[in-house]
Amino acid sequence: MTRFLVALNAGVFIWSLLPAQKYLLAQWGVRPRCYIAPSGCGIALPQEAELLWQPLFGSMFLHGDVLHLAFNMLFLWVFAPGLEEKLGRIKFLVFYLACGIGASLAHIATHPFSGVPAIGASGAISGVLGAYFILLT
Repeated sequence: MTRFLVALNAGVFIWSLLPAQKYLLAQWGVRPRCYIAPSGCGIALPQEAELLWQPLFGSMFLHGDVLHLAFNMLFLWVFAPGLEEKLGRIKFLVFYLACGIGASLAHIATHPFSGVPAIGASGAISGVLGAYFILLT
């Protein structure tokens, strides 16, 4: 599962560099203001309110630049295999996704009126690091 997540993150990063995807980060980044006041969100998406769940999931696979991706994937590559072995593949994947979504929800709670899109796997990887140190050290 760790290899799959690294490959998925790298693949999404490469895909996000395509000219046709120039609005991807703005549309799929978690903008807290969109959850607090969807009408004042400031992005033009069809059926905007129905799409608010997508950035909670999708934003954790987007990265702003190569270094952002590289450091996140380095920590995932080093610490995730031990945790994945301890939890099993499916539980590890569920845990990883829950940590990423939880980090986005925490960002919304602490910065409710921000319009800046938050992206990256840092929240999910922070959860992996915390669980690693609790369960494996």
